[in-house]
Amino acid sequence: MSTERTPSPNVSRREFLRLSILTAASLLINPKSETQDTPEGALLVEPTHPVIYVITPLKGRLSDIVGNGYSHLQRTYDSKGRTGGLHIGTDFNIGNGDEDLGLNIRLIMNGVCIFIGHDDSRSLGNIALFRHRLAPGVDVVSRFAHCLEINSNLEVGTDYRPGKIVGKVGKSGWIKGPSHLHLDICTTDILLERYSGPEADPWWFPHENASTTYINKHYLDPAELISKFPKPPPRRSEYCKHTPPVL
Repeated sequence: MSTERTPSPNVSRREFLRLSILTAASLLINPKSETQDTPEGALLVEPTHPVIYVITPLKGRLSDIVGNGYSHLQRTYDSKGRTGGLHIGTDFNIGNGDEDLGLNIRLIMNGVCIFIGHDDSRSLGNIALFRHRLAPGVDVVSRFAHCLEINSNLEVGTDYRPGKIVGKVGKSGWIKGPSHLHLDICTTDILLERYSGPEADPWWFPHENASTTYINKHYLDPAELISKFPKPPPRRSEYCKHTPPVL
């Protein structure tokens, strides 16, 4: 039995062919990507509350979970010693191998979930994106990558407090290397130009030739952000007394 599709009587043959080509092209761009059912415009949803405090993405002191992976703006190299450009964001991990595989990843600051994606074929693997308001008119987007799995209770478009479990430490997209969490934080310029729109790609990151000036303009150092922001208040009554620092 033939499975050939025929145009709807309400659609011209030329329009039908155009739509078919566009659909096929969209599948060829990234055939293995799977994303949560994302409401239209979810990537542009804004957080309802400003950031009050910031915590580490893994349990432990900051000094104990950085240093074994790439830091922000560190020069990267492949297995053959060839440079891969400057690293954006920070790698968080415990130990030198897979000791942290499966550990909980925590949301570092309150914000709204704007994207969840699963794709082992991309270098960042399984990812989750959140939008945060550091100050009035200053929003940033955090991206948690290489996750073994994403928390099935996360919902795109929902606001979460610091400490919400984002997923598990893994090495999706990085199968030959040790498990770790890659976390980068970008400005809304990257959100609007790269993560959303007709050519949206939430896995995108700067080309290996990106300059320090470009990266400093569009990305924050996660480790520095964590170290500068106030820590969790000792009592809930003091939650709203903290003000974010000038970055």
